[in-house]
Amino acid sequence: MIQFQFQIQGMRCSGCANKITQAILKCDASAVVMADLESRCVSIASDLPAASLRNIISALGYHVGDPG
Repeated sequence: MIQFQFQIQGMRCSGCANKITQAILKCDASAVVMADLESRCVSIASDLPAASLRNIISALGYHVGDPG
């Protein structure tokens, strides 16, 4: 697994974090997803490439950036 970290614009509550987590787990059941609402960052350990993870999150309506 590779560790990724993304800044998520629009992730404001635990519901948002859960929505992102569930979408990623649907595509990679072995992924480990940790969301930090305060910094609006999501850390993901996954076998999926970064582009796929970005697409999954973007499809939910969030803007995905690199952590700042």
